[in-house]
Amino acid sequence: MPLVFSLLKPVRTLLFLLSCLAVFPRAEAQGSRGLHIEYVGNMGVALVKGDTALLIDALHDLYKPGYLPSSPSFLEGLLGKQRRYQVVPAIVVSHQHNDHFDAALVHKAVAAYPHTRVLTGLQLKPLLHAGQSGHYRLASDTVFAPLMPNLSVRLKRIPHTYQSRNGSIHNYRAEVVWNGMRIVHLGDALMSEATLRGLKDVDVLIAPNWLFMERESVEAIERLRPKLVILTHVSPGAEGTTYQSSSIKPVIFTAYGQKVSL
Repeated sequence: MPLVFSLLKPVRTLLFLLSCLAVFPRAEAQGSRGLHIEYVGNMGVALVKGDTALLIDALHDLYKPGYLPSSPSFLEGLLGKQRRYQVVPAIVVSHQHNDHFDAALVHKAVAAYPHTRVLTGLQLKPLLHAGQSGHYRLASDTVFAPLMPNLSVRLKRIPHTYQSRNGSIHNYRAEVVWNGMRIVHLGDALMSEATLRGLKDVDVLIAPNWLFMERESVEAIERLRPKLVILTHVSPGAEGTTYQSSSIKPVIFTAYGQKVSL
């Protein structure tokens, strides 16, 4: 009998290792399918996986007609008594305009999620709550923030659109890598050589709608070859606007709660 058991032991070990090889890739695939992008308003999105949500331009109040403020139901799920999320690793703000950023909402979110980080440009420092400065990672030109073993964000300053009026505004693109998936949010980008410089292997590009209305900017995005383009900053009722591309059919976010699963 001892001889039989000694022969069976390596067989059991081999079967265990084979079962691990079968299970682990499947679990990783399920994890990537569990990531989705949810529309919050204007250019605001929540990147959600389970009870974890990374926010980009998602906290802003009523600005003016044509600019959807943050969804009330989203804010209730984020800040209310019955919270939808347990972890908010980062609150990313592309720039200081009120259709992208509200200081009071950011303050409340940081208070509600004490492990969160606010990632934005130095220009916003005077507008942020001084007592929460330990939560801030502020970029001059770039900043890189590893948030979790499988999640990181890199900010890069790029030009804001309408330079004649907004040349002094510091706008940042956010490059999120989550479980190997690369999601890039451009904020209020002006299409220029600097806007897409250095980007590659983009899975999802979240862009303002005007970048798909001019031939030159559309061609630049087509050369980048993102797997998916999501257009935002679309005024309610303007869904019929013509978007130009010979090879990309964008998803257009116009209504609270729209989602794309990745």
